[in-house]
Amino acid sequence: MSTKQLPESYSVADLIRPVVTPGVTSIILIQNGLGIEAPLISAFPGSTVITGVSMIGSRTVGDNGIVHVGTERLILGPHFHGGLGRETQLQRAREFVAAYQAGGCGSCSLEEDMGRSRWQKVLWNGTFNTLCALMGMDVGELQTSGGRDTMLLPMMWELVAIAKADGHDLPAELVQKLAYGLPDDCPYRPSMLLDMEQGRPMEIEVILGNPLKKAKLYGVDAPKCQAVYELLKLAQWKNEQRALGRTASKSTGKIDGSDLL
Repeated sequence: MSTKQLPESYSVADLIRPVVTPGVTSIILIQNGLGIEAPLISAFPGSTVITGVSMIGSRTVGDNGIVHVGTERLILGPHFHGGLGRETQLQRAREFVAAYQAGGCGSCSLEEDMGRSRWQKVLWNGTFNTLCALMGMDVGELQTSGGRDTMLLPMMWELVAIAKADGHDLPAELVQKLAYGLPDDCPYRPSMLLDMEQGRPMEIEVILGNPLKKAKLYGVDAPKCQAVYELLKLAQWKNEQRALGRTASKSTGKIDGSDLL
């Protein structure tokens, strides 16, 4: 099943419940976001919940075309919980990694500390994805406009501080690698930007909302992340209104700026 992580729209646990056999089925989440495993562990305490962080450059073309740029890299590992023994969960993750590798993927590796891996992915998704969507920019435009210094890097450092409070000390070298790893003419358009442009719901809550909940829990200030989150919520509301045909003003008159002075 292919879905985005939109907990405000639907429950992944409810969608997959008919095909989950307690104690037998392993659940694999190759999706964006932080904290996405919690509802599945709660709903299926007898199942191994394996999480995947995927680095893959792809986009749709036309109705049925997929353009894949670069080599896929997938990191998989269990979200350990008390419903099963640790070794059982780890072994099931090993088995799935082996099966995935046998299918001829680019790169698939096992990681026991998936919390850290998810935070590393959030450094990208919570900054490039969100800012490009909000500003209608591709990656190169965000970097060369000055946004890398004024918004991208400060947001990354805020997320690093939240991750550290959450028990995951991310290296400064990772921030530099992500912020400067792509050329300044990079035309890549992140998935959240495409969702914004096409009026689809965006994964705001799992990509930025959940990290901000942790920031509040630990007392970590993240003003730029909070501002971008709130602005994205407004943009999403506008998209929803447009989809419902409610974007026209309810007022019969037209007001310009001078009338308000």
